[in-house]
Amino acid sequence: MIQPDPQCLQLLEQLRENYTLAVITNGSAHLQRAKLKAAGIDQYIDQIWISEETGSAKPDAEIFSQALHALGVSPQQALYVGDHPHQDISGARQIGMLTCWMDLERTFPDEVPQPHYQISSLNSLESLVP
Repeated sequence: MIQPDPQCLQLLEQLRENYTLAVITNGSAHLQRAKLKAAGIDQYIDQIWISEETGSAKPDAEIFSQALHALGVSPQQALYVGDHPHQDISGARQIGMLTCWMDLERTFPDEVPQPHYQISSLNSLESLVP
């Protein structure tokens, strides 16, 4: 069962004051939206891209490009945070986005382009953004 993390929600609320927050995810639109709602994250997210709805899935550059275009930002103006080395980090890096890997106590594989930043939890993200 997914439970809201009060620290995560507080961080998202703070970030939203200065940044546009978006989600790019693979999977079923119904399931992914239900997860975001159950976690309480949906209320802080400005836009969501789900592979089932976009016709493109991570790590394909197209889903990242769609998001950047809709948000009106260049890849260099965006920070993509993810926990999957290939789908998230490699996918976002291939179009020039800054990347941050949430390691969840794992080692990043050498064969994948390294992330620009690495954190152990989403709450650590606050130290990376002004």
